[in-house]
Amino acid sequence: MGQLPKVTWFRLDLYNWEGFWYVGDHLPGAMDAKSNFQAKDDDLLLTSSVKTGTTWLKAIIPFPTIMNPKGRKDDGSDDPSLKHHPNELTPSLELGFYKVNPNPDLSHITLTGPFHDHVLGSWRESIKRPEMIYFMRNEDMKKDPKGEVKKLACFLGRPFEKEEEVEKVLWRCSLDRLKNLEVNQHGIEPWNHFTDEMKGKLDQLTAMKFEGSGLDFGY
Repeated sequence: MGQLPKVTWFRLDLYNWEGFWYVGDHLPGAMDAKSNFQAKDDDLLLTSSVKTGTTWLKAIIPFPTIMNPKGRKDDGSDDPSLKHHPNELTPSLELGFYKVNPNPDLSHITLTGPFHDHVLGSWRESIKRPEMIYFMRNEDMKKDPKGEVKKLACFLGRPFEKEEEVEKVLWRCSLDRLKNLEVNQHGIEPWNHFTDEMKGKLDQLTAMKFEGSGLDFGY
């Protein structure tokens, strides 16, 4: 890490590696993941950036929701999210595995960088390989959660058979329920430190960065 560009941000030392900024403790795991991880055809990787609906997706994709039909029908009494945060149900490659072991056993189972580069990279790859990469917008998820969940389930090869199954999954993974579970389990209150002025500047920057890409967020 000694040769990498470094800045200090809120008392944290951040290192720039291949265009992304990493906390020092996270960087070795990211390097090992890139060097050693070999994806299989049936692997499912979530590559959303922070604060873009990641927790919601981590809750809705694994057991017992889209990938396991049982969660579409039962009463939720054995719902693992009652005891485990979505981050535990869908662990990070860099932090959950490669940080501990450079060659972990992944048979049983992103860090962030420049946000706009991350999003545009995923967007362009989804156009090139739509059968392998499904691009979702947080704005669409909030506007039409039922429609987006149904499309996601079809992409994952687990289409819903009945409308009530969709409703069950949406109930399990509703934002209000996840927030309540997070507060009850960890004592963490949801927070947002963006002012209206900050939001406006971010919207302008996003529109400028995405101009000409074919991707927009309704600005």
